[in-house]
Amino acid sequence: MGKSLENHFKERFGGRKITVIYPDKPLTGYERRLANEKLFKAFTSVLAGILKREPTANELSGLEDVSKSKKA
Repeated sequence: MGKSLENHFKERFGGRKITVIYPDKPLTGYERRLANEKLFKAFTSVLAGILKREPTANELSGLEDVSKSKKA
């Protein structure tokens, strides 16, 4: 992260830590599907918040660059 991005992040989120917790054992088929759906919804919500609009399917799949996003 560049210096201005780092300062912006600290200003916006303070000293919060972002922690990732991995499961101790592999998930079963249904548990994995449920976890993937929750992760997809969370990712979509974060991306929608950043873009200030609902992301397109191409943006969600990574086919379209969201750093050069068009205005809503």
